[in-house]
Amino acid sequence: MPRKPRSLVWVHFKRVIVGDHPMAQCLLCGGSDKPTHLCRELTVMEAHLSSEHPGWKDPKPSTPLREAPVCVSIPASPQSTPEFSAAEFISECREGLLQAASKKAPAATPSRRKEARERAALLSTSSDVHGVSFAGRDFQQDYLLRLFQRRAALVHGFFAAVWGGPSPLRTAVVACLSLEARLSQGNCSDLQIVSHGGGPGTDVTGVVAASRELFGYGGAPVPTMDSTSTIDSGRAVPKSVVLVGSTPQPMLRLHLLDYEATWRSYLGALQTLYAPLNCTLGFGRCDVTQPLLALPDEESLDPDAPYVYRPRPLNTGLAGVNGVLSTADLHLFSYVCHETSRAAEAGGYAYYRDLVSIAKPGTLFLFFDVQQRSESVYNCIEAAMRTALAACPDSGRTLVRHVLSLAVQAKTARSSVCVLQVQSDRED
Repeated sequence: MPRKPRSLVWVHFKRVIVGDHPMAQCLLCGGSDKPTHLCRELTVMEAHLSSEHPGWKDPKPSTPLREAPVCVSIPASPQSTPEFSAAEFISECREGLLQAASKKAPAATPSRRKEARERAALLSTSSDVHGVSFAGRDFQQDYLLRLFQRRAALVHGFFAAVWGGPSPLRTAVVACLSLEARLSQGNCSDLQIVSHGGGPGTDVTGVVAASRELFGYGGAPVPTMDSTSTIDSGRAVPKSVVLVGSTPQPMLRLHLLDYEATWRSYLGALQTLYAPLNCTLGFGRCDVTQPLLALPDEESLDPDAPYVYRPRPLNTGLAGVNGVLSTADLHLFSYVCHETSRAAEAGGYAYYRDLVSIAKPGTLFLFFDVQQRSESVYNCIEAAMRTALAACPDSGRTLVRHVLSLAVQAKTARSSVCVLQVQSDRED
């Protein structure tokens, strides 16, 4: 009668898995699509044992081992989330918007393409202070192809650089935008972000990517735990916390405002792209060269009557987001201030004055624009904002300008960046 094979060797080289999932990973080759020589030899050994020694059975070690298929990847557990790539997400958004543009675009003609290219050449130049019309599918397709991915990556890169190391700017941004920091302060409200001149969502796409990677948004619902409950008596631990329900995680709420009304037609595509990351998106029309607030009621008997918060005629599209403008956590101006600076200067930068006058303490104002001459525009906007806050000293608010760290400057070297923040000058 043939001898049984040495079971000790088989016990030590048995194929096993980690965890209880029915799918397994070979511990010898690590789930590679090219199994190791030893892994292949053991597969042959198992077949030989089964054919030559049908009565042989595995020994029963003190810690039972389970057989598993060779070279099968372990799926992600329910608690983990698939790895997120900001670059892939931004690229996916651009492709989705290009598809939306191509479906709506009329047949292109050489003259229309030429005119669109000529307008596009004026974008992001130091000489563009009057603004360029963004109308027309040919122009919009060209914009999406040339600038969408670059500018969205710029916004994401800015936040990644800020998160990368300690600085006063990082402290301010984390306190304002990080979900963990907001919850620790007892702030369970949704994160509200308004993009002024946001077009087809260029800058907010970078924000969404950063919110998923850095801010903590876009994940599973936050569990609600009951620490007084007793778990199953069959468990090893007599008492612990158990899941008794879940509460919706605070969401990222985005609001696009732009002068060009046809950008609204891309809203559906953006909403579809953002929805898996727990985001909502709305669109309204605005004009950053015009006042935002109406003048005081001339018939009022009170000379100190406050401003009546209603949009100007050219800002009629803001009617649906009036409350958001005063409660927003972040106002974004990406490549809009310089190209509209001539008209904004003529109006005394009224839009920015009105906006900061209703902003709550802690609100961030983030500007991206062309190099060289944008700094002078930032200085004018900052001065106008300070004047507006000084006009209402009882509000207890001041404006600070954050210094950019060297890492942030290096990451955003191809553009000019400015970060302003409304702060409270009163001690709690």
